[in-house]
Amino acid sequence: MRHRGQTESLKTFLFYRRPASSLFQSVDVWEGPWSSAATSSFLQEYWGQKPLLVRQAFDSSSSPFPSWHNIVDLAVDDDAGYAARLVQHTAGDLTSFSLELGPFDPDELDDEFEDRTLKTTLLVNDVDRRRADLADWMEEQFDFLPRWRMDDAQISIAQKGGGIGPHVDNYDVFLIQTSGQREWKVGWDKLSTAEEYAALVPDIPVRILQKKFDAVEYVLEPGDMLYLPPRVIHCGTAASDQCVTLSVGCRAPSAADLIARMAEQLQNTATERYQDVNLRELTLSDVSLTTQVKESMKQIALRAIQSLLEDDAAWDALVGGIITEPIRDDDLGPFDEDEDDYLGDNLEELLQSSNFYLKRSPGVSVATSNVEISGPPASRLHRLFAHGIMWESKESIAWEIFHHIEQGLPLTSEQLKAALMSLGLKSILEDLVGRQLLRVYRCNR
Repeated sequence: MRHRGQTESLKTFLFYRRPASSLFQSVDVWEGPWSSAATSSFLQEYWGQKPLLVRQAFDSSSSPFPSWHNIVDLAVDDDAGYAARLVQHTAGDLTSFSLELGPFDPDELDDEFEDRTLKTTLLVNDVDRRRADLADWMEEQFDFLPRWRMDDAQISIAQKGGGIGPHVDNYDVFLIQTSGQREWKVGWDKLSTAEEYAALVPDIPVRILQKKFDAVEYVLEPGDMLYLPPRVIHCGTAASDQCVTLSVGCRAPSAADLIARMAEQLQNTATERYQDVNLRELTLSDVSLTTQVKESMKQIALRAIQSLLEDDAAWDALVGGIITEPIRDDDLGPFDEDEDDYLGDNLEELLQSSNFYLKRSPGVSVATSNVEISGPPASRLHRLFAHGIMWESKESIAWEIFHHIEQGLPLTSEQLKAALMSLGLKSILEDLVGRQLLRVYRCNR
């Protein structure tokens, strides 16, 4: 992959400029294709720091990118349409943005795109749950990311002029043009949450920035990819009809997320209550909420939090659950039992044959961990987290099995025969299959 230069084109739009604190005034441009050879340089120079544009990162003609019609089909499907959103606005009027949630009627959706008085964008999340080929492609192209860090494949389609307005995201995102052209304005700064909320257009259902910002502009062609770190201002507008853009976002729990989960975890264990100290010394002329009272309650809270933070196994379980739970919906999508590869879910019967394998379902967030358990005797606990659920085993083979699941590697009948010698692992695998987190496929031999 070659660097093509520092700047392709540079344009600005009004008016919010902070030269002293601007992080960048252009975006580096690389010449594709995107490959694992570029990962080290990308992680060192750009990841989490500044944007990068990669021209012809992917071959849009051979990559498993869903078409415009594929996305429309998902948006009108009762099983998948929950993840669809229709965003419309009048050109030039940031206060006109509206939002409608799917699933949609196919005829009405066609009418919305044919009516050019409004600029229409359809967004569908969790497309990788419905497209195993796309899920595999994502994991292959972004294999430097832990599986739990990868959120989903969101795809937006729009006719010329469609877009969702200037905004910031809380996470790293890769924007890949799969069809048509899209113009991106990339701001020179990162916005804090406070700055973002101060700049939002009020009283509309989407988070759109009402102020204009200094920006560079690029038009992405099919196969081009734009990487943006968190909190960078950006605005994408379809520069052609039949504009299709794939967004691969990276999940990152916030402090508020962790604290909220801690409160849930402590609900049944943090039982210590306040007790009065020196109440006899309190007179009617004193304030009742004394410094001593507040300090006593602070210590109660700190002791409860500290007990959780110091319990490695409990903290591991909390973090593993929150980083793998579904963000939007826990529906894994339709699973067609009539498809040629489907072999059922009875592992004992399947073990009579060697012509099958198990593999993680598309789009499932997974993480693994090891926890040291104090003895006697001391031991290591292997844990698998998937879809917000935890499984654990002390069996040495569990680590190999869990690692294969996390990496999306197939579990062959030979591996399973060894694993199922353990009743504990057998129960775990049966539960994973029963929840459709693992699926059974026929070997193509």
